[in-house]
Amino acid sequence: SKAALSRAEAGVYTHFEVQRGLPIQLMVKYFQQESGGWRVKDDLRKWTKFRSLNLLEPFQSLGTFDIIFCRNVLIYFERDRQRWIIDALVDRLRVGGLLILGAGEDVSWLHNDVRGLGW
Repeated sequence: SKAALSRAEAGVYTHFEVQRGLPIQLMVKYFQQESGGWRVKDDLRKWTKFRSLNLLEPFQSLGTFDIIFCRNVLIYFERDRQRWIIDALVDRLRVGGLLILGAGEDVSWLHNDVRGLGW
């Protein structure tokens, strides 16, 4: 969603969104309050980039990542496509990196198809 990417790039969230599960010490450390809510501080924002990506096309040219969020999208694909996407994402992770999936993603079938990835 282009709208979601724009909002993420702006880095501005309501008080409710920021404080939900985030200790006050981290909120103050990583966000600055402004009239529209709370903005992610620039020293943290410089380390993040948001891009639109077609998960069905190769994306090796992106480089490697410490963390990848792939939330609530795998549910729209058949299992063979899910496997291809997960493999492609894991291949983009640095050693020790994290792949974060949405709570609604059913990848319980992975336990029989591990590929030695440490799942």
